[in-house]
Amino acid sequence: MKTLIICLMTWITPLFHAEHMAEFYYQLEGNTLTLKLVIENTEASSFTFNNDCNFKEMNALCFSEYINNHSYIELNSEKINLELENSYVEKGHLIVNLSAKINSKSVEELTIYNNCFYEFNLDFKNRVLLDIKQFQSSYLLTKDKANIYLK
Repeated sequence: MKTLIICLMTWITPLFHAEHMAEFYYQLEGNTLTLKLVIENTEASSFTFNNDCNFKEMNALCFSEYINNHSYIELNSEKINLELENSYVEKGHLIVNLSAKINSKSVEELTIYNNCFYEFNLDFKNRVLLDIKQFQSSYLLTKDKANIYLK
């Protein structure tokens, strides 16, 4: 039932996305961990990254690099390196998909750190939705609370 609710939220939420909020959907299917980032395209376009990334021509690559530099997920104390799969714009939202192959058969503990976008807007929020084995829930992260630890 929880999986059904999270799946419905994944499909419906982009239609009613809140301003100044990014949504990070983590899902584990078999040995593949996926992250789907959803953010308003106009807001994403307004960010000025302080690196050599040409956002106008390579926005998905820039976002992928930014996400990996400002957030991480650990499963069983092992940091997972997510790689860009694809990206697209749908109904005014930039959607960036990342994934990684993992070897874990069971997930005993999970840590997420997310410090994304706060340098652009101190009131920014990051909603994290989890569909990883027994960890199926939603969390709202802010500049003052940027991590999740579950066991």
